[in-house]
Amino acid sequence: MIAEKSNLVKIFQAVKPGLDNKGIIEQFTHFIFTGNEVMTYNDEICISHPLVTDFQCSVSAVELYKTLTGIKGEASVTMELENDELKLKTARTEAGLSTKTKKHAEEMIELLQLNDLNDKWKPLPPGFTRGLFLCMFSASKDMTSGVATCVRIIGDKLLSSDEVRISKFTLKESTEMETLIPASSVKELINFDSINKYHLTDRWIHFQDDKGVIFSSRIMEGEYPEIEQYFDLEGTETVMPGSLKEEIESIIFMTEGKQDYDKKITVSVKGKEVKLQARKDIGWIKKIVEVEKDQGSFDFVINPVFFSQILEKSTTMTIGENAAKFVNEDFCHVLALPANRE
Repeated sequence: MIAEKSNLVKIFQAVKPGLDNKGIIEQFTHFIFTGNEVMTYNDEICISHPLVTDFQCSVSAVELYKTLTGIKGEASVTMELENDELKLKTARTEAGLSTKTKKHAEEMIELLQLNDLNDKWKPLPPGFTRGLFLCMFSASKDMTSGVATCVRIIGDKLLSSDEVRISKFTLKESTEMETLIPASSVKELINFDSINKYHLTDRWIHFQDDKGVIFSSRIMEGEYPEIEQYFDLEGTETVMPGSLKEEIESIIFMTEGKQDYDKKITVSVKGKEVKLQARKDIGWIKKIVEVEKDQGSFDFVINPVFFSQILEKSTTMTIGENAAKFVNEDFCHVLALPANRE
């Protein structure tokens, strides 16, 4: 086969998230050429990108990718299988990479039966990947937390929670499914912005974009806690200034706590001013941010890291007794407020 280097690089970049960086199983670190696609598989996700070749083999992804990107300028690349080597040729470069016969990865990919999905795809509602993006950061990063590490899809809602933060995105149409996708998979899935179809099985969920790329993720089983009642929060409503995120990030260094989730700052709203205060044993810092409208008068203590993250998505907030709620059209986020501390 002959292809442009730039096109091959884009295809390999698209499927790279399906590689296993730990390299525990050799085959999980390979690009797998089936004759119609190039695929990667790491037992958690599988990515398949259309690529017609006149050969079938498995080859080390790192070496192939570095060989291609090391070719200077735009070039036509000839790839062919010869004597258990995948050979690459351009006008000034020639390389050969050892290939492997069928191993564990190929066998597992076959079990996914991706070629049988043509008549099983269902449409995804508009805004699905945006909703996943907004919700994924509230999922737990602690891999021992089970279902809390996932984004829950249930009908027209996407939900996530790490017990300190909860997020909800409401779709305009129902997905007609209920499942749990690990946030680690969501992190890679959202890079495929034209995802528009899905098929759900008892162990995997498959997505397809308008280029024919298939992204498959294992799903998790378990009972997800009911969290929607926490969005019914009453309190003082205010609009935070757009510059507040930058100011918060500039004082985080002056907060106690070895871990991000241990940190606290005090936010004091009075009239047209928002005062930020951070303190630790060796010092303290205060900053004042002006707002356009009188916001009343109230104080609260909040985690600055989480506060900064959510301000990227919403600046309209309601302050309750123990939590703060942020709303932005079809997205809602609730953040538990830490107890005040002298």
